[in-house]
Amino acid sequence: MPPLTKKQQAKRRYKQGGCENIDGPGVWCTCVKGKEKQVIGELYDVFESIADDLWPASSALGTREHNADERNANANTDEEQEEEDLEKQLAKELESLKKPKNKHRRFRSVYVDTKCLVYISCKPPVDPVKLCIAYLEEVETKKTARTRNALRMCPVSISCVANPEEIISNAKTLIPLSFNTEPERPYRYKIQLKIRNNSRLKSDQLIPELAKCVPQDHGHTVDLNNPELVILIEVYKVRYNVMIQGKSFDITQFPVDRQAVCGMSVVPDWIRFKRYNIIEVAQSVNTADALKASET
Repeated sequence: MPPLTKKQQAKRRYKQGGCENIDGPGVWCTCVKGKEKQVIGELYDVFESIADDLWPASSALGTREHNADERNANANTDEEQEEEDLEKQLAKELESLKKPKNKHRRFRSVYVDTKCLVYISCKPPVDPVKLCIAYLEEVETKKTARTRNALRMCPVSISCVANPEEIISNAKTLIPLSFNTEPERPYRYKIQLKIRNNSRLKSDQLIPELAKCVPQDHGHTVDLNNPELVILIEVYKVRYNVMIQGKSFDITQFPVDRQAVCGMSVVPDWIRFKRYNIIEVAQSVNTADALKASET
């Protein structure tokens, strides 16, 4: 059997779980089966264009630093070219090729080895909730989606290991901040908890503890039918690598509760944006327009 090429080796490492961790802010997105790669490309294009409008400074920073690095490298090359022999020049070029490219990019995909599901990590100052809202507003306004295979987005402000202690600990940080608005006012809210393939997490045990994280002194009330804010807690079973004391391990080596990751956020307009389902938002607008046209 012939040896694998570098491209084939990289592809095998990618499919075996990669070396990326699922942490921090990002966006989970369900998609049509078999279209995971296409969805990643679609979301990259959409998210980058929206981020250019909402957070232009982050794009400019990466561009300026990248250009500065290139100018410095070119200047050093011009000064030292005459002194260096051919071997040193080649060694220098090879070293520059090994350096990571696009280190300032705002989005990256994390391979999760789960069908119909992708995860796009966001780098600050990108806010995944504002990012998803901006795209859904665009779909609602233009009555069409730029993505073809993406279905439902789930923005994630905080990611953690899916065990009760970690979930409640992070909720105590996130939820009060999300309800602390200026001016202060009461909100109608709902806790939307979705647990997939995990028998150790119980909704009836977690929901009361999550409700205790909501500030009690501003008159916030539960409204399951028409909430203004939704506390979104989603648990996914995925495969990825973790780092423990500087060593990488396949997470499937751990007990079941260590194979799941929890993403949480507090989102507005849950009903308006059809549970953040891109396709349903576009369809609902077009259906409403068709009904109006039929009545005239």
